[in-house]
Amino acid sequence: MSNLLSIETAFLSQSEIKNALNLNDIKRIQRQITNAHKSKFGHTLTMAKLVVKAEEWFTSEDGKFKMFCKITSSASLSFKILANFTEFSIISPE
Repeated sequence: MSNLLSIETAFLSQSEIKNALNLNDIKRIQRQITNAHKSKFGHTLTMAKLVVKAEEWFTSEDGKFKMFCKITSSASLSFKILANFTEFSIISPE
């Protein structure tokens, strides 16, 4: 309750008025909402770290190789593994 005159603050400080207006419950819910926002932010940071790890694996040599093997096996294509596994080469059966 900011920006209130002293007479308004005195009025709202009375327990009968607090109970009638549910001020304690309102403050409790406001705290819960604030805490939920903090918790949501924390979960978002955790998820971001997991996405970064997934992207790192996906672009790693192991990730590229496994993706390449899955693509070629599902397409029934033969393939050759290059010595420097930085590019993919799909060779169709002749």
